[in-house]
Amino acid sequence: MLSPADRAYLLGETEMEHEQSKRNAEARIRTRITDTVLDFMVLVHHLKRKDRRQVFDTDDERFTDGLTAMLSFAYIGMRENGTDFEHVLEPAVRKAEEVHAADTLGRAVSVDVRFDVETEVETAVDDVAAAIDAGKPVTPAELFSVMVGSDALEQVSEVTPTERRR
Repeated sequence: MLSPADRAYLLGETEMEHEQSKRNAEARIRTRITDTVLDFMVLVHHLKRKDRRQVFDTDDERFTDGLTAMLSFAYIGMRENGTDFEHVLEPAVRKAEEVHAADTLGRAVSVDVRFDVETEVETAVDDVAAAIDAGKPVTPAELFSVMVGSDALEQVSEVTPTERRR
């Protein structure tokens, strides 16, 4: 989906000298993401079963991690956009189960899909950033929350590695 140049830009391995170059790269990446999502309609309906099986016939953990990240990206994007993930997930799972049953069993199935997410706020990102600044231990989940939180991340990144070890 990403070109090597786009990947390097997102990973911070390449810097753009001009603001317009940054905007162009970001627009190109958005377009590539949109095109990739639309390509899944073609893949679902036209990629041969043997080819799909070969794609998923791997023991590479990076592939599984990539699938998890792909679903996380969709979930976060839809949530930020105000769309319930279940609006997409439930019909996708239902259709996939119906197709799978027809292909493998030669039968129709009735599918009941339930999707329920309960989120309980444990620690505010600012509190975690303050704990890191104070040299207090934090959990991996708390550290991740700081890594993805923009304001707190900027605060923590201003602290030098030496200061963090104190």
